[in-house]
Amino acid sequence: SIFNFSIFLFEIPTGIFADYFGSRRSTYMGMFSLCIGYAILVFADSFYIFCLANLLGGIGVSFISGAYESWVVNTKSALDRDINFFSKINVWKKYGTILGTILGGIIGYYIPRSPWAVSSILLLLTSIIVFASKYKESSRTPLEFLKYED
Repeated sequence: SIFNFSIFLFEIPTGIFADYFGSRRSTYMGMFSLCIGYAILVFADSFYIFCLANLLGGIGVSFISGAYESWVVNTKSALDRDINFFSKINVWKKYGTILGTILGGIIGYYIPRSPWAVSSILLLLTSIIVFASKYKESSRTPLEFLKYED
């Protein structure tokens, strides 16, 4: 419940962050926050540390929520248009979920905390890729978009 409550609590502030600092930066911050949350879960030995890890995970999901899609749409529209792009992405997400569940269960059976360690490492790599990405959105703030120009 801490995870879901933190998503509820931070959804609007992280959306404002994405509006002012960019959806790519928000996506990066979210992936990095999730990475830290999973890393903490690897070493969690008390209830309070477990709660902290879930709080960071919820904040990470809040940073990514909507910002990832916005960044992809802005980048994709600059490159080319594929009407089925998000459908294809969702299919691959489902495949990843199925594969991750099976592999996580097998790996977790033998080394109980390793699924969180693997997730943390993969999220760290993903956040580095997002941070280093050359595809950036417009640097204009939301208020600049509202200005009327003749």
